Amino acid sequence: MGLDANQRKQAIDLFRRGAAADFEVAPAVSAFLQTCGPRRQLQQTLLLFLVSLALADHKIEQAEHAALQRIATLMGYGVERLEQL
Repeated sequence: MGLDANQRKQAIDLFRRGAAADFEVAPAVSAFLQTCGPRRQLQQTLLLFLVSLALADHKIEQAEHAALQRIATLMGYGVERLEQL
């Protein structure tokens, strides 16, 4: 990804926080939406990236699907739109 040592450490820390059982997704999605503003293309890109991650093992587990639905809903996408992606 072309990260320097400090950026790599920060990315690892953020990944660990996001993977924690007590991670609250709503504030993270809210911060993302505030940062990217009304640019739906960025929002869709994030959803596509998350779907790709979920499909890394060639299947989407029920918990992964539920998480994707929650994120899509928080971003203002319907479940139908997520399924299209």
